[in-house]
Amino acid sequence: MIKSEKKSKGLIELHKNLEKIFQEFISEIQSVGDRQSPNLPPADIITGHDSIVIYLDAPGVSGKDVEIAFANGLLTIRGEKRLPACCGMKHHILERNFGIFSRTLPVQVPVNIDRARATLKNGVIEIELPRIQERRKRIHKIVLEEK
Repeated sequence: MIKSEKKSKGLIELHKNLEKIFQEFISEIQSVGDRQSPNLPPADIITGHDSIVIYLDAPGVSGKDVEIAFANGLLTIRGEKRLPACCGMKHHILERNFGIFSRTLPVQVPVNIDRARATLKNGVIEIELPRIQERRKRIHKIVLEEK
């Protein structure tokens, strides 16, 4: 009977340890999930009367490493943040994000893509898409002829 009590206590202790490990694992997964992916840079979309302006964070990115395309109502921004050459040195800590990123954003209003402009300043890409002003609907009267 003493052996079975020891086994029970051992199993209970094992269960508690496994539960603790599982909870720590779940907490770590949740904290990682809360962080913004380096391959999905944060963006703001502001819709005004005359244009739509998109701001996309791209610190450390060179303009020559960014491609912006618009097709079928989707604006796609692709780029790469390159790891700087370290002259034969090795990294001790590498916390900054490097590599290829891509972001596709829906544009749900008509825009004049021929007048679009994009700038990169202080690590922020700004894309302005002028809206196409809807023409006022005119009423066209059609004469009905009786025959």
